[in-house]
Amino acid sequence: MRNRYIVITAVLAALVVLLLYGIRGIMLMKQGNNYVNIVLWIEPWMPNTTIPRWGIPGVIMVYECSPSDLSCLSFLNDSLMLIKFYHNLGKPVFIALYPTWYVHRGLLTNPGLVTLPSYIISDLKSIDPTGKGFYIGFSEESSCLYNIACRGALIETYHKLESEFPEAKFYYYDCVNCVEPSALISFAKEANISILGYDIYLYTYSNDSIHVDPRLYEYMSEVIKNGFTPIIGEVGFRYCDEYAWYIAYQSTTPPPYTYTWNCTAPATYLAEVLSQIASIKPEYVGIWAWNDQAFGIINNPFMIRVLERYVKGERLLPLNYLK
Repeated sequence: MRNRYIVITAVLAALVVLLLYGIRGIMLMKQGNNYVNIVLWIEPWMPNTTIPRWGIPGVIMVYECSPSDLSCLSFLNDSLMLIKFYHNLGKPVFIALYPTWYVHRGLLTNPGLVTLPSYIISDLKSIDPTGKGFYIGFSEESSCLYNIACRGALIETYHKLESEFPEAKFYYYDCVNCVEPSALISFAKEANISILGYDIYLYTYSNDSIHVDPRLYEYMSEVIKNGFTPIIGEVGFRYCDEYAWYIAYQSTTPPPYTYTWNCTAPATYLAEVLSQIASIKPEYVGIWAWNDQAFGIINNPFMIRVLERYVKGERLLPLNYLK
């Protein structure tokens, strides 16, 4: 009788996990006849790191810490703990490798900075030795991709990760105005990356709507044509800024505009962008970000409502549901 009770309890526990997080944590979000996985990028050192169950956690990891930089080491530990937390829940986890705090990764050309310290690999292997459920990658390393030595080192890092984590998947994305698709695809093939794409931060504004840079469609078409799984790595807006579309990657409102509090506006922009990129049929869309100080959608319930409708396959436009 006791053994029967244990079996029944185990089955019920398994069913709960499946209901909450999906089979093996794969969150397939229906969009009409398409499916898309929503990755919510999380800054582990900021408050509010618990995401909705419909999102895939994307954990930022800054790994190049000097022994005396206690803040960096603390943040690195936060990243590892968060990866472990979500992995233990059975969810897939995107791991975003950021070399440094002090220089934007798009400007880096030092090969040493894109070579992972051995302790990072050891720490990740302590969570899962095979990397099952891990989606590991770099992003926006544009200067590195155009520097022979740095590019070679980054390719070797991907090869090292692949050998250490045979069950993991690997991704890379860059910005549309930074890397041509020919360079991106050539790099990805050499690095044996399967998930590839671009992020979106450049828009035009006309007829009371924003419009994605048209190059995105051409570039993503090349990515798909070459057999890669398509990802839109980041879509992000300053969370309650009326002019959030303008130079969207900046954390403060750039001139000639001045900051104007408006939480409906970025939700509208998000709905417009998600509707426009539907034709690309990305398998993954990253939202920058969940809990960032300037971009955190946790601070804008309207943006969260847009995403909730998106993952249910409901129409995003018009935006009557935000009223």
